[in-house]
Amino acid sequence: MPVRPVSFYLPSSSQIKIFFNKNLSSLSVNNFLIKSLTGTSQDLSIESVTVDKNSVEIKTHPQNARTYYLIELIHNETFPFKSEDNDTLIDDRTSRKIFFVGAEEFNPIRDRFFSSIPKIYDVNGT
Repeated sequence: MPVRPVSFYLPSSSQIKIFFNKNLSSLSVNNFLIKSLTGTSQDLSIESVTVDKNSVEIKTHPQNARTYYLIELIHNETFPFKSEDNDTLIDDRTSRKIFFVGAEEFNPIRDRFFSSIPKIYDVNGT
């Protein structure tokens, strides 16, 4: 049975956690690519990848809030994407792609500042 992602979440604006159906062997930054699908933002560069049983934590540069991103899971001879029992990543185009929207980081100072600005100003997107 091939390895496939089953769920994911964004713990913060610079972390992504992906869960798989099997325990994974060691993976590297080269097994993942994060592209911006919005023309105004750059692709996310990956700083580190940590494997813990059936999950992977990806640390990135901060995401832009409300930006559409695509995570591509990469398996090739140079950088294999395998489970502990040597199963490889599923070989179909849709299961290797995860779409998400950049997280808004909680910022109480910014939020307090914005709440004191008169309503005549539009603070959306700042």
